[in-house]
Amino acid sequence: MPSEELLKEGIAALRRGERQRARAVLIAALRADPGDARVWLWLSGALDDPAEQRYCLERALALDPECAPARHGVAMLGGNGAAAPAFVADLPAANTENHTVSSAGTGRQGLPGAEDPPAQRDDGRAVARPGAPIHPWRAIWRRPRAALRAAAIAHAPGPTGLEAALAGVSAVLAWAAWHGLGAEARPWEVLAIALLAGPPLGLAFLISCGVLLRTSGRWLGGRAEARQVRAVLALASAPVIAGLALWLAQLIFFPAVSFGGPAAATALSGLFRLLHGLLWLWAGGLSVVGLAEAHGIALWRAIATWVLAALLVAGSGLLVLWGAGLAIAIINLVGG
Repeated sequence: MPSEELLKEGIAALRRGERQRARAVLIAALRADPGDARVWLWLSGALDDPAEQRYCLERALALDPECAPARHGVAMLGGNGAAAPAFVADLPAANTENHTVSSAGTGRQGLPGAEDPPAQRDDGRAVARPGAPIHPWRAIWRRPRAALRAAAIAHAPGPTGLEAALAGVSAVLAWAAWHGLGAEARPWEVLAIALLAGPPLGLAFLISCGVLLRTSGRWLGGRAEARQVRAVLALASAPVIAGLALWLAQLIFFPAVSFGGPAAATALSGLFRLLHGLLWLWAGGLSVVGLAEAHGIALWRAIATWVLAALLVAGSGLLVLWGAGLAIAIINLVGG
């Protein structure tokens, strides 16, 4: 089979998640034409070892110095050294003269489904993926799946913690409005409570969800680590974090209708509740997509991951109550 056909078949297998098949086909494409930068680029996305990934990306750059996806992939791999995969010893000598591929055509020149290679290894860990740099907070509004995938790769603790803290503030404000706290406290007092209590609550929720959703997701076939789960959940809260601007506008222009109370039963307060509800629904949908990306599972499994985590929490609570009741019964029995 010609190298071009093998490349197309390898990309299609990679898109379907058939990584072993993709590796075999792309290696066959290299044996047919080891001087094709595109094959080296795509093969890097089908390998597990970061050192072998780097080797393939550097070979792609040697063949095409203008290949931006390969250059970005090398940068994402950081200080990992390069190591030649075992199959390289069996490749014929490459005739690279006049055989480089321009970066404009790398990976996208007439190839079916030719997007960036998947960001998941076979063991579920996110790895560097060649492609244009993605800024998650910019991309989450237009390319949510790509943004969440990038967050799972980077799982930077600083931005993740800040996002969790801001989401916690938004959650406390929403709780205050839902429970009509405005009848008991002035709006700026409610804001002060949210600013004090929101960040630690948001961080605690994110940490606990990271562990729970990592565990339940792995039971359903996922392989993400807790830090990857935390990263995608934190980014998924982007809509409710953006909703803080709406809360601020409410406090400045419509403080009396912000957090319930006698003055809040108006159409305007109902509109604000609807807008905040839509933002929370949006964030919930993004969290499902984020779990699917981090774990490398289907969307329905990601939904089941949330359900299973909720059942774990409910079951743990019931177990604690049963244990406390049993302990009290034993104490009463002994005391009697």
